[in-house]
Amino acid sequence: MYVCECCGDIGCGAITVKIIDEGDKIIWTHFANQSDPYEIGEEIKVDPIEFDRQDYLKAFSDIS
Repeated sequence: MYVCECCGDIGCGAITVKIIDEGDKIIWTHFANQSDPYEIGEEIKVDPIEFDRQDYLKAFSDIS
């Protein structure tokens, strides 16, 4: 979700999330502070966020 603005390297620190595609909905879960690209980072206590699949895809297609 967020990486170093200078280099884009997870090693500099990042906020990551697991994205699950369940067909009609997209779920963001397992938010974490991450600084190692090979290890799961420290979990951030955030409830899963669900999006309607069509709305989710439209939001990304509207970005230009």
